[in-house]
Amino acid sequence: MSKIGGTDLASYTGTDIDLAAAYSDGTFTSGDTLYTITSMEAMGGTSIATVKMPSTVTSLPNRCFDGCKSLTSVDFPGVTEIKNFTFQNCTSLTTYNFPNLTTIGEGAFLNCSALTGELTIQKGVTVAYRAFNGCSRITSLTIHSGSKPQRWNEFGCFMTMSGVKTITIIDDGDGYHTIPANVFASAQFADGVQLTIPSTITAIGDYAFSSANFPKTLDFSQFTSIGSHAFDGNKTLANKDVTFAENTKFTGEQTFLNCTGLSGTLTIPNGANISYRAFDGCSGIETLVINTGTADHATSFNGYAFLNMGSVTTVEIENGGNNKIPNNTFQGAAFNASVALTIQESITAIGDNAFSSANFPTKLDLSKFTSYGVSAFEDNSAFRGNNGDGIIAVQKPASATSVTSVTVGRKAFWNTGATEIDIYPNVDYSKCKPNDAYYTAGYGPYNGTNIKTIKFTDGITSVPDYVFLNASDIPSTCKVTWPTDPTHIGKGAFCGVQFTAAIPSNMSGEGTIGEYAYAHDNMSGEITIPTGCKDIGSHALYDCGNITKITVPSTTTSIGEFAFSGCKALASVELPTLTSGDPWLTLGGGFIANDPKLTAFTITNAVKTIYCCSWGNRNDASFSALTTPFTVTLASDKVKAETENRSGGTFFTFEKDGTAENPNTLTIQVTNGVTSIPDGLFSENESGNLRQSYINKIVLSGDDVKSIGKKSFYHIRTLLSVDMSKAKNIETIGESAFADCTNLTTVTFGESSNITTVGASAFSGCSALTSVDFGGAKKLQTLGECAFNNCKNLANINQTDGKNDLRGSTLTSIGRYTFGGCTALANLYLPSTLMRINAKAFVNSGGDAAGLVTKDAAYIETSAGHCFNTFCRGFDVNVSKDMNTTVNTSNTATVWAVTGINTSARQAILQQVTESAPSSESYLNGYIIYNSVNDSTSATDRYKTTADKLNLHLMFDNDSHNVIKNANSTTNDDMMKGVIDAKTFSDADEASRCYVIWGKDQKLHHIKQNTTLAAGKAYIDPGTGGKGAKFDGFSFFFSSEPFTPTAINAVKANADSHSAAHDNDDSYYDLQGRKVEFPSTGIYIHHGRKVVITHKPQSLNL
Repeated sequence: MSKIGGTDLASYTGTDIDLAAAYSDGTFTSGDTLYTITSMEAMGGTSIATVKMPSTVTSLPNRCFDGCKSLTSVDFPGVTEIKNFTFQNCTSLTTYNFPNLTTIGEGAFLNCSALTGELTIQKGVTVAYRAFNGCSRITSLTIHSGSKPQRWNEFGCFMTMSGVKTITIIDDGDGYHTIPANVFASAQFADGVQLTIPSTITAIGDYAFSSANFPKTLDFSQFTSIGSHAFDGNKTLANKDVTFAENTKFTGEQTFLNCTGLSGTLTIPNGANISYRAFDGCSGIETLVINTGTADHATSFNGYAFLNMGSVTTVEIENGGNNKIPNNTFQGAAFNASVALTIQESITAIGDNAFSSANFPTKLDLSKFTSYGVSAFEDNSAFRGNNGDGIIAVQKPASATSVTSVTVGRKAFWNTGATEIDIYPNVDYSKCKPNDAYYTAGYGPYNGTNIKTIKFTDGITSVPDYVFLNASDIPSTCKVTWPTDPTHIGKGAFCGVQFTAAIPSNMSGEGTIGEYAYAHDNMSGEITIPTGCKDIGSHALYDCGNITKITVPSTTTSIGEFAFSGCKALASVELPTLTSGDPWLTLGGGFIANDPKLTAFTITNAVKTIYCCSWGNRNDASFSALTTPFTVTLASDKVKAETENRSGGTFFTFEKDGTAENPNTLTIQVTNGVTSIPDGLFSENESGNLRQSYINKIVLSGDDVKSIGKKSFYHIRTLLSVDMSKAKNIETIGESAFADCTNLTTVTFGESSNITTVGASAFSGCSALTSVDFGGAKKLQTLGECAFNNCKNLANINQTDGKNDLRGSTLTSIGRYTFGGCTALANLYLPSTLMRINAKAFVNSGGDAAGLVTKDAAYIETSAGHCFNTFCRGFDVNVSKDMNTTVNTSNTATVWAVTGINTSARQAILQQVTESAPSSESYLNGYIIYNSVNDSTSATDRYKTTADKLNLHLMFDNDSHNVIKNANSTTNDDMMKGVIDAKTFSDADEASRCYVIWGKDQKLHHIKQNTTLAAGKAYIDPGTGGKGAKFDGFSFFFSSEPFTPTAINAVKANADSHSAAHDNDDSYYDLQGRKVEFPSTGIYIHHGRKVVITHKPQSLNL
């Protein structure tokens, strides 16, 4: 408000304003309104001389009286804040009253040169930058320790006050035992100003005396804490011999920066905490005494405390009980070139960075210390070793009987002035261990461009771990004197060096080469791992870009992960060969990964185990980033592909996917004597998150290989073709060998293939598979469960003239889901040896999801004499090999055991199980459980071992003696059913789904309701539920190959049996004497003579 009670202050021309008298309560009325006076507007530049305001006025605006040169007195009893430049240039102002003041703004009394006497800054009052600058007639300052002076850059609140001669610090107690921060920053008072500090003041705040022109001396013994920059740039401070109280703490950096007036001896007491650059530039100090601290309270330094102290000629280190030169003590120290160093004998350790980047000492006897900290002498170019002759020789002190070894930290002697490094025994470099698993964040103790010689002394029996880890500055011309037959090359010992870190020719004992021992090394040419080396650590020769060949001796038992990986010039790796005994060599995951010049590798018979990569290296493989074509010579079938405790699982990978013109080809050459491809060896991890193998083509060759192991080539997502034509003696494809190779299109076995068995799920999930060529397939016997399950594009199986032709094979069984989901399969020609087709063998196959249904006729060739017109050998008995031997004697009539085989008659020898029956060890196939449900014949009578009918119930095939399945068993899931007794199909549903061979065309036809089949007949029941195979339109062409008789060699009619009825009997009987109503090709008994039927006889109408 500019007008108060008729007084317009903005245009006021008078000399005195006294609103305190006119309005004692600070209020006035204008019209009907009551007003309270709380502030006033600026009156800068007016001729006002005195101002009195009521206590209701609490603040003054910026520059309120700026330039009021006539103003002599102000009274503001209620004002708490004086804002910026309020009384600037009020050069006549002599008195003021602010009893409640808490804040004084920037330049508030700037150049108020008439102010005189004592200026007191009370507790809690904030005083801004240059508030009293230029108040040249003030002679005395009283500063309360609880006041709050402010600073801008290096300038404080007083600055130039040339009349000040006395200064008193008042201790406000209650935690305010400190000379306030910033209080005298850049203060320029009268020469010889007297400073009074009570003894209760124990701390000096930040910037308290920075760049001030006082004090000339100060007793620091009363202070336990000195703040950041407290005396920074104070060139007036001129203590001769500076000492501090024990345990003094420098709370911030550059405490005495450039205090050039300090001189004599500077003593750092026990337990002191010295800040960064604390005495930088204190060029007058000549002697430095360092007390190391007590055992309980060590002296500490924050680095570079003694920069630019060129007058220091003497340094003494006294042991206060800590026995160690503290960390960072002389880091960056710059003393006189001839400085002399004295270290008390009881000091045995040198801390981290203790002499790093310092210009002294030039020599130090390194046989007196038992510990050297991290970077203890790093970048100390003045240091030239034990005797100043350039040799650094760290060794265990003779007097140190209580320690086993000297410890040396990383970078302890990097970039010194030394030219030779001597390695002694009993020195431990374990503190140089890298902080990461890849050895990129680790450093050995020695490095530097000046190093010309490295000597391993006579007492060295092993190269220590990390000794030259990442010492990349040692020049390649450095000469190395190696130990004789060491037992150990340490972890990371020569990792990343440029000098030639030769591998010794021999190793004594069970030698080891540690992990990363020679990684990133510049070794070149052919490398031979020394004889005697047992273990080669992970990444031992990793990324050695100039090595062309590595030879591994027979003494080596393990090669670690990625041991030889990343060697861009490596073209050959030779493993030892087993001459006797069992294989012993273990190969770690990725041990030859990413070696682009390596195009072939031999897995010798010495190899016991190959590991896949661990989860941390999940995108690499044991053999990764291969160059196409890549050849693996497999000289062992005992090698184990190990994935235990690993999340990898891929062993071979190419760098990227091949092209149609240049597919990534993995050739596997199996040497003579090797009979199998190991389980899982060439598989790919089934997780989609891991790198694909990028194998497009596999070529397998070898005369002796007979089997492909379980999951050998499992889940190779990029695999397009497999050629096994040069491995003609393969007999068995193992379980899931090629399962889930979703892009695999063709598999070739070759014309002279000896394949006998395609195991369970061998090609399951190979959804792109279109063609499988078994060649002649003359020995093919078994297609296991799910062998081609979900091979939805499979159309060609051993195809000739459009026929999927397996008639030349000896196939005996087709398992559950063998061709499940093979929707492209149009026809299948099967051999006469076929004995069993599982009811679900063709589920969801053919052109219809309900089963094998085709537009064209699908053909199954079999032998009527073996399969459909007589009782089938392919019906397995319900047998459990692990059935409990405890038998319920009340039901023993239905429990029988196989105790022998009549091989000539292909019959089982049974014995009824009783309490006195033979032990289970004598049973060939466990127990046989017969189901006598709906059987009017007594079970005991029906299954007597003497009954002729038993020959119809149990029969064996010629080779494996597999028991046929009981046709009445409720667990029978075969499509081919046998008729033990005459069976009538009274159920219409059953009749409509079942088939028999009938008619001249020998095709399968549905059985008519109420048809009765005689004993010895067989029929097909695809099962219920809509998932069974459908056989409408199938034709059966019977083999003309003769059936070899076994049980009946000749039949001759005798007189007793001869009758008219016999003469008129035109029936045919099989070689077991059973009547055959509809004989097909084969050998039969007709009119008492053996006859061979080679044509298709006319069939009877049903």
